[in-house]
Amino acid sequence: MLQEPTEEDFIEALRDMHQYMDVTPGDLKKIYSLALEHARKRMVSPKVGDIMTETVIKSGGESTLDEAVGLFREHHISGMPVVDRDNKVLGVITETDIISVLTGKPRSSLFDIMNVFHSKKQRSVLYVKDLMTSPAITVMPDSTVVEVADIFRKRGINRVPVVDEHNTLVGIVSRADIVKVYEKVRS
Repeated sequence: MLQEPTEEDFIEALRDMHQYMDVTPGDLKKIYSLALEHARKRMVSPKVGDIMTETVIKSGGESTLDEAVGLFREHHISGMPVVDRDNKVLGVITETDIISVLTGKPRSSLFDIMNVFHSKKQRSVLYVKDLMTSPAITVMPDSTVVEVADIFRKRGINRVPVVDEHNTLVGIVSRADIVKVYEKVRS
């Protein structure tokens, strides 16, 4: 295993440059340390485009709550992107969004909200566009897994739509996808 460079190594490296540089060995060591950390992150952190799910379960803004709930149940998901007719991301709809809007406070499951919904005998049509969180937090395919994991941690969210430079949906990445990367790195 290669040892970390010493201050003397940095002094020699500066001499090998054969030009004046206004950098101290301490500055160079700090730069090296930062560059090494960036390289480590790059080596262990694949790009989102490498791990995302490309076939995305999604909803349109004009879809009804019943249609969204049907997709949640059919595909065993708890949230999905909301897109317009051109597949541009408008927002994200989650069980939490539905629960919060209908009850005024978060509940433990989608089934709780459906019980509240039916017990109140609310029969007016609710649309996804009125319940979704917008704008959505999105990432690009060239974002790193480390960056996305940090977004999940800071924002307390479970998934992010992946978009191209035109905000067109190209995939989705979830916490489960991040865990799969960890499992691959560990094995």
